[in-house]
Amino acid sequence: MAKIPNYRRISTGDFSAENSQDMSQLSEILNPFMRDVTDVVNGNIDFENLKQNKIQFEVIVDATGKPNVTQLNIGTPQFDGFNVINARNLTNPSVYPTGVPFISATPTGNQVVNINNISNLPANNKFLITAIVY
Repeated sequence: MAKIPNYRRISTGDFSAENSQDMSQLSEILNPFMRDVTDVVNGNIDFENLKQNKIQFEVIVDATGKPNVTQLNIGTPQFDGFNVINARNLTNPSVYPTGVPFISATPTGNQVVNINNISNLPANNKFLITAIVY
């Protein structure tokens, strides 16, 4: 996506003397807003401005993928799913996931989800999971 051009600030000097007071008040509102919108659209967006949240939690799964953590506060009332971005083995750093961990969960409300299953983690190893919640 192409960047949008920089905005043109509202300046009281561009208007007649009779309109300068109104334009001054308008510029105090619009100039910062236009700067913020331009900055965000041109690549300065962060997690605070996205409808997603980054969380970390420790978990151990059994051979079937059933986790020892059954409920998790995800920090947001909306839940569509997880995207695991890191899985670090805290038990044995030389044992790795067999694939990208997939977390099956059911929302319960009040920013909490039930963790039903986590695939692709070796059994009986404690992992630190970093995930994005959508």
